[in-house]
Amino acid sequence: MASNFKLSNVAAAACAGDGASVGLLPLLATGKIHLYDGSQATNPDTALGAQNDYCSSTVITLPSPAGTESNGVITVGTVVSGTCSFTGTPTWFRVYESNGTSSLCDGTVGVSGCDMNFAGGVSFISGGTIAISAGSFSIPAH
Repeated sequence: MASNFKLSNVAAAACAGDGASVGLLPLLATGKIHLYDGSQATNPDTALGAQNDYCSSTVITLPSPAGTESNGVITVGTVVSGTCSFTGTPTWFRVYESNGTSSLCDGTVGVSGCDMNFAGGVSFISGGTIAISAGSFSIPAH
């Protein structure tokens, strides 16, 4: 699956900077990562449909601070994990602010060439651990 990373209006505004915001990094602090199956939503501001949430049992929570920023790339430096809620194959992810409801960004999930790649494969088993050992968010050019 090709890369298809998109920003929400909240995240885009934070990236652009409005004098009151310092960027995406603070919005990601204790942010929540959810993995879904089915078709990716049109953008992060689009409500979910009938997708299964592979992280509904134990949400994957980013650390605070979420990582470090350099030249538009935010690098997550801490291992984060959650418990898988479904058996199957997620195809995309969404990151929410710490409140768990304000979406920041969406992207594709796979084993290579996606926005979130899992070296061990993407066939998950309910009750298993979903671990993210390293990662980065690159702010796309507008």
